[in-house]
Amino acid sequence: MSINGSSVHKKIKEKIGEVESQSEDLASQLYQVEQGITTITSEREDCYGSLAAHYLPELDAQTVQTTLREIRGKVERVFREKQERRSALEKLMKENRENNHKLEGEIDGLTTQIEQQAQERDKTIQLISGELQKDTNYTKRDGEAKKAETRLQQYKKRVEEVEGEAERKLPAFEKNKIFSYLLRTEYGTSQYQRSGLRRRLDSWVAEKVEFGENKKCYDFLKSMPEMMKQEVARRQEELDKVVAEMEEIESRVENQHGLPKIVANAKKLMSQRQATIEKDKKEDGQYATYVKERAEIDSKKDPYHVQAVQQIKGFLKGEEIANLRARAKQTKGTEDDRLVKRIDNIDVEIRELKDKAKHVRTERDILSARLGGLREVEKKFRMGDYE
Repeated sequence: MSINGSSVHKKIKEKIGEVESQSEDLASQLYQVEQGITTITSEREDCYGSLAAHYLPELDAQTVQTTLREIRGKVERVFREKQERRSALEKLMKENRENNHKLEGEIDGLTTQIEQQAQERDKTIQLISGELQKDTNYTKRDGEAKKAETRLQQYKKRVEEVEGEAERKLPAFEKNKIFSYLLRTEYGTSQYQRSGLRRRLDSWVAEKVEFGENKKCYDFLKSMPEMMKQEVARRQEELDKVVAEMEEIESRVENQHGLPKIVANAKKLMSQRQATIEKDKKEDGQYATYVKERAEIDSKKDPYHVQAVQQIKGFLKGEEIANLRARAKQTKGTEDDRLVKRIDNIDVEIRELKDKAKHVRTERDILSARLGGLREVEKKFRMGDYE
């Protein structure tokens, strides 16, 4: 059972849609985890506030509670800015994918139209071919052209052979000093001017080197290749004339069946398709930029993270806050122990949520890389016209 390119392309796009859906689910999970961190962090602040009210003088307790609210406000503001920027990026990414899907739809539509034009072109060419085969004037010229082409190729081959023979044999004539001397004096022609003893000597050496026969061979080797080339040019001109007559008949029949219009439409569609593919590639490049920035925002080196960590570290350095848990553990009482235990549990939950957030981000980034790879495969598949 054969598998066509369109069905393979469809499966690739289905896989891309599946991975995109998984990536969106992970982004949603990440927001839920971060919201959970925000909620229990607020509860931890309330626990510290209760401990402060229980152990510290009223003024100090108010200072601690105010500090807790301020630091939480600062951290939450930084955290909110980070979430807002990531949310904006993911909105841009979603819009980008929507544009991408729209462009891919346009490309698929243009591809279908091009295929239809190709089918119509092939069908029209068959009709034209059938009509031309019925045209005796055309078939006669076609037969003449084929025969002329065969003879021309044979003659060209013969020209190459004669040229090769001349290249091999002429140097022997030209290197012979006596033969060359007689050539220069134009011996045996009306231009030969020698007389007396010189003439008798020239006649004697000419007889010795068989100048007459060799001169005929020499003249043949010198002139024949050029003469044959002229004959090739003449035969080519005759063939071109027959071919031009055939092309005129072909053009008339092609116009009758609308073939030039079909070809022009196909070229226009192919140009539109290529332009749309270029737009699609730009969208992919912009999407990659968004993905990179989102990854940087979620890294430990992004400015939001650094700022939040500095705020938290400053908060934890407060002597009153650090002593509250120690004092609660040293004194008797159930309420303060309950609060400390809840703080400890919250710290554990925060660590677990942070680990989960890290895991979700890692999975999301892996999916993003896989998605990028799948899109690259899909683009190469499309650029190669395999669909």
